[in-house]
Amino acid sequence: MLADKFGPKNVLLSCIILWSLFTGSMAVAVGFLSLLAIRFAFGMSEGPSTSTANKTIDLWYPPDKKASAMGIAASGSPLGAALACPIVGFVTLKYNWQTSFVVIMFIGFVWAFFGGNIWTRKK
Repeated sequence: MLADKFGPKNVLLSCIILWSLFTGSMAVAVGFLSLLAIRFAFGMSEGPSTSTANKTIDLWYPPDKKASAMGIAASGSPLGAALACPIVGFVTLKYNWQTSFVVIMFIGFVWAFFGGNIWTRKK
């Protein structure tokens, strides 16, 4: 598992950065094949995030708190989607659909920057 080899913080940060990069890359997709390649890379960058979050929770939380931490972590993806919808809608209506992908990319980079400075590795 990547988190065992490189540490959960490094893997999560890599996932966020790559996810953000591939999200922004959607703005330059010019046809089916480029869209397919970007979406494939997007999915590959997102894949390790859940197992790495599980590893992080296992390392950071005592047994009686792990279930709550898991529930909070699992709520991140739907919460992020719910927050992104009005942002994407507003940016798309104000500018265009390509700009909405770039804005979400920059939000991901900001999240990675602040997360990288906040998260610590616990044993």
